[in-house]
Amino acid sequence: AGVEPLRFTEAEISARNHSARYPVLQPKLAAETAWLRANPHRLSLLRLFLRRTDPRLPPIAPSDLRSPRQTLHLWNGTLTSSFELDGAPVSVVTAVHPSLDALATRVCSPAVRSRRLGLGLAFPYGSEAFQGGLEWGKADRHASTLVSGGGGGGGEGGGERGERG
Repeated sequence: AGVEPLRFTEAEISARNHSARYPVLQPKLAAETAWLRANPHRLSLLRLFLRRTDPRLPPIAPSDLRSPRQTLHLWNGTLTSSFELDGAPVSVVTAVHPSLDALATRVCSPAVRSRRLGLGLAFPYGSEAFQGGLEWGKADRHASTLVSGGGGGGGEGGGERGERG
């Protein structure tokens, strides 16, 4: 009848002073194995990117960045990137939380203040394929909701925020 993922035998795996239990694949559990392999646990949850706000301009390419510099600060868990884009300096600081699945990004640039540069969010549609299971061009197959705290509005849309296509 239904898939019963709890039938898997689990093994405890330790890495970096952290241990977690993971299911061990078992040939006798074909339906559960297929379910586990198709489960979107291995998929990227989102793509965060810089974008030009003028829809007439092309997406930003690596070759558009001038004087790139990047520094990884291991002690505080931040990555600082700076470059020039379309004649404007840009500074991006990205931080990750040491024990939570949390990410913060700060972008500083005159191009942001003048609304020529912004952030885009893209969410993939998951596929059951084991290899290459991300499908970025199917925004119509799922919906995402943007929720803002502090009295800001929210919005609904399919797939991507900020840039389509």
